[in-house]
Amino acid sequence: MNIVFITSTINQNGGIERVISRLSNYFIEKLNYNVDIISVYSKEENSCFSLNEKIDVKNLGIELQQKNSLKSRIIKTKEINKKIKQILNRENYDIIITFQAPISNAILFNRKALKENIIVTEHVNYKFYGKLRHIINILNFKKADKLVVLTKYDEAFYSKFIKNVEVIPNAISFNTQHCCNYNAKKILAVGRIEEAKGFDYLIDAFNLIADKYNYWKLQIIGDGSQKQILNKKIREYGLQDRIKIKPFTQNIKQEYLQASIYALSSRVEGLPLVLLEAMECGLPIVSFDIEPALAVLKDGKDSLIARSFNVQEFANNLEMLIQDERKREDYGKKAKKNVK
Repeated sequence: MNIVFITSTINQNGGIERVISRLSNYFIEKLNYNVDIISVYSKEENSCFSLNEKIDVKNLGIELQQKNSLKSRIIKTKEINKKIKQILNRENYDIIITFQAPISNAILFNRKALKENIIVTEHVNYKFYGKLRHIINILNFKKADKLVVLTKYDEAFYSKFIKNVEVIPNAISFNTQHCCNYNAKKILAVGRIEEAKGFDYLIDAFNLIADKYNYWKLQIIGDGSQKQILNKKIREYGLQDRIKIKPFTQNIKQEYLQASIYALSSRVEGLPLVLLEAMECGLPIVSFDIEPALAVLKDGKDSLIARSFNVQEFANNLEMLIQDERKREDYGKKAKKNVK
């Protein structure tokens, strides 16, 4: 079996890249498949996750789209399609697996010319898209042999328009026999420092309760374009000693185990691997009621869920767990059990 994964970039520290690395390694090491990865925007191989040496990463080095007009998107789609088609014509793949709607649409743009089976995987919640993008996605996704989504909410939406829809949730990235330190007095959040992750909401919420709980700190782990904006907000609140933004680390498990509450403040998600990882480490969760979180969490049992995007309610939920170590441990141990 010859499989090719096609994605925007393989050298970013994110959930999609982690999923691709794990699937690729599994297909090679356990099933003896041949696996290639086409990384559309990467100029050189620099994966943040370990890849089997047999995997051939093909970096196209296409420039990121600067304009967001329909005309520019069509031009970029044609460029991506042309370069990928050149590779597909040289190789003999059985299955193409795509990630990210723009990449999937570029592949499906010329579906009739492709002999391979195509599996489209959607790693964001359907609510992420506007009406026009939904129309474009649905028209193209219908051409795929299978559309794979992460939650039942996405399945319910896409199944109204597309027949071959299947739910395959993200898998837990690691296993551990340990639980976090429920006495750590540290709130943790992990992810790309981008608007979608809602870290601005989290900082606002922590600011509402920070004066009451002087020994508690907030730690955000990640990198991205919004880092300076968040640091400015932290300085404006005078919380430089209480809120720290640290870069991604390969030893992320240890960071979870050293915290006592996990905060998911995202505006939009697919099925966040960081949430699954936090639960595996026995962390109680505070989250907004976005559908991908609701697909995993049990409010009042392993988590406290606030209405989107009610910062005061989010802060109140953080405070409830801060005040009660026994509840933190109870919720955290249930989270570890439920995520299995």
